Amino acid sequence: MFREEILRELVAVGVFGVVVVEEGEIGVRVARALYEGGVRVVEFSLRGKGGLEALRRVRRELRNVILGAGTVLTVEQVLEVKEVGVDFAVSPGLSERVLGAAKEVGLSYAPGVATPGEIQRALEWGCKVMKFFPAEGLGGLRYLKMASGPFAGLGVHFLAMGGIGEDKLEDYLAEPLIAAVGGSWLVPSEFVKAEKWSEICSIAKRAREIVKKRRI
Repeated sequence: MFREEILRELVAVGVFGVVVVEEGEIGVRVARALYEGGVRVVEFSLRGKGGLEALRRVRRELRNVILGAGTVLTVEQVLEVKEVGVDFAVSPGLSERVLGAAKEVGLSYAPGVATPGEIQRALEWGCKVMKFFPAEGLGGLRYLKMASGPFAGLGVHFLAMGGIGEDKLEDYLAEPLIAAVGGSWLVPSEFVKAEKWSEICSIAKRAREIVKKRRI
């Protein structure tokens, strides 16, 4: 369900921005600022009305960015982001209809999981990469290690998202279960509105320094 080369990229980068945009052009500027700061992975949520257009434009204009689609909730959205050519897609929860569609079209896809039962269902579909969401709301790393304990040794990796900020990034990266950490804290909405691209670049640089401390 998740291509090995994309998983390796996510592990290497360690962190990625989660972005909601209303205009596609803004998405290009956000992705460029993150990339210049060393974060070459970005996820655009389909919650924003400019999300799909941002995905299209970034795919066309910034070919070196590892591009993710977030908040993928329907079969139709699976087909749309596959056509765009995203590198991966994630959902906040686990829908077997969406899982089936992603598997059918060969889309690298991570369903959202919050319980041992959901982890088991995802594994039954062949998913080894899952979105742990909402990470902090569920109890953070302590909860994740307990919930995923019965599946130790099966090669499961998690994209941790939801309430994680720069202050907790190092703790998450130190946990072998975590492939990468995603968050909107890398791209504060007020910075986007004010077009503070250099500030977003600086946040990305700080995040990458934390990654290097833990993983390189």
